[in-house]
Amino acid sequence: MQRQTTIIENSMIWCGAGISIAEILTGTYLAPLGFTKGIAVIILGHIIGCFLLFLAGIIGGQQRLSSMNAAKISFGQNGSKFFALLNVLQLIGWTGIMIYDGALAANGVWHLNQALWVILIGALIIGCSSGFGTFITLTLRPSQHY
Repeated sequence: MQRQTTIIENSMIWCGAGISIAEILTGTYLAPLGFTKGIAVIILGHIIGCFLLFLAGIIGGQQRLSSMNAAKISFGQNGSKFFALLNVLQLIGWTGIMIYDGALAANGVWHLNQALWVILIGALIIGCSSGFGTFITLTLRPSQHY
């Protein structure tokens, strides 16, 4: 029997995904408002964003569809492709931000060239996502068969 998550569990998952130090740090790059205004805007943005993601999750959960398939209900086949494209673009952008944040953190500890850290972290991400990670996993755990 499959266990389904409750609305409260889903809301906690999305709130946990939506509220992160990386997002707060990125917000300071884009809009340096000062501490008080910055915190107020971050909290407001997270409330709005989490609420919209929560509603999308409810629709998907009730219809037993993924988010992209649930988008077809309202926007049709071509509309859902548009949202899928936007999702891919934001994931590429977010990867760039995370590489930048990682390079800042690594350079703060190991005082090398920040551009070098960007290249190293980017190469690591490409290597892990292109099958190298699977190779390492199979090499490190040869007793388990996949």
